[in-house]
Amino acid sequence: MLNLMKRGFMKNHLHKLFLISALMLTTSCLEQGHVDSASKAQKSADLSASAISQAPTFEIPGEIIDCSFNGAQVVDGTSVTAFQNSTVGFGSTCVSETRLCTSGMLSGSYAFASCQVGAAASCLFDGVTIAHGASVTAYTSSTVAFGQVCSGVAETRTCHNGVLSGSATFSNCNTTIYTPDDKYAV
Repeated sequence: MLNLMKRGFMKNHLHKLFLISALMLTTSCLEQGHVDSASKAQKSADLSASAISQAPTFEIPGEIIDCSFNGAQVVDGTSVTAFQNSTVGFGSTCVSETRLCTSGMLSGSYAFASCQVGAAASCLFDGVTIAHGASVTAYTSSTVAFGQVCSGVAETRTCHNGVLSGSATFSNCNTTIYTPDDKYAV
């Protein structure tokens, strides 16, 4: 009931009730012969109209009802920012809405007072942790023949949120040593 009063609902209805009562009184006087001529009837109608135009405005004080959000008070008429989730994954965005407190009712539906974006995941390469955004040199072969260089089989792999780019699987590369028997190998 107090919420209705606060919104002026009862105020408007009491004002209308007063106006209707004034009109009914005028009509009753005319019907019962208390007014015996047209001029007196006009005067009575004018008095009723005057009474209606000067009808009092009823002020019914309403109780201010605040809201509660995540254990905190939200003052009636103010708003709070709320989030859809308390955490989101790396690269995602926290989704928010503004919730307004009106007469003890909080608009919206998001339930969290804060939101954290998760940290990026690191990568693992050959037993070594590679941080997000960091790179490592990897090789497609662990050895190259004598006279060749490892840079020819090298690849830079970059970690992005737990995913390592590229496909080279070796962390080291060595050049084979030349032996005189190598010239006769097939």
